[in-house]
Amino acid sequence: MGSVFAPIHWNDQFAASARVGRLFAQVLDPYSSQPAFKNGLVKVEKWPAKIYGFIICDRKPEQIIAPYWALARCQNGWRIEAAWSQNNEDIVRELYKCLELNSGYQKIFYRDARGCHERYAWFDQEKLKAAIFLSGNPVTASRNWTSESLSRTFNTKTERYRLLAGRAGRDTVDKGAIICSCFSVGVNQIVLAAQTGCKSVEAIGEALNAGTNCGSCRSEIKGILDGQAVIAAE
Repeated sequence: MGSVFAPIHWNDQFAASARVGRLFAQVLDPYSSQPAFKNGLVKVEKWPAKIYGFIICDRKPEQIIAPYWALARCQNGWRIEAAWSQNNEDIVRELYKCLELNSGYQKIFYRDARGCHERYAWFDQEKLKAAIFLSGNPVTASRNWTSESLSRTFNTKTERYRLLAGRAGRDTVDKGAIICSCFSVGVNQIVLAAQTGCKSVEAIGEALNAGTNCGSCRSEIKGILDGQAVIAAE
């Protein structure tokens, strides 16, 4: 026995079947007018996902054909997490339509049938329009670095195929999860700064500007610095 928490403010704009109120009877307590989902009996089971997907695109899709999906804004576009309960050969074709791509775009792709990995990207001249990452396991692509590709310019084939790796190369920087949204500073940048001499929140602010505007990330920055101090001590 235990408790289950679910956010009540999600809706079908940003995720599949995200309205938790659907799970409960539409009745109110006669005295307090509290809805039934404030106190309900639930059973939670793991959903048997067979194919996982991570998608980025430069425009918000009108619909997403997948039993599970969650949509979020990113720099210059949108990012989507999705999953399917069976290996459907039409997944890419359906996503192609949802993302409103067309045959005039230049497409590159990579397939690994043994590992059940598929990766696709579409370009309009030097600009990325969309990319799809599919796998039999949760997709390992770096979300932030890959999403930032919607703001990049791709002039060579090498640059385009690097995108399909889903992670930064030696000559590029992966910010990691964004800690300071005011200045778009990621956890990897803070860790690197800590390793190269920044030992306080103020020093991180001087080096990266992180934590110097609204200040809401200062406690998180301190936690990262404390963690690096423990690693250094060990």
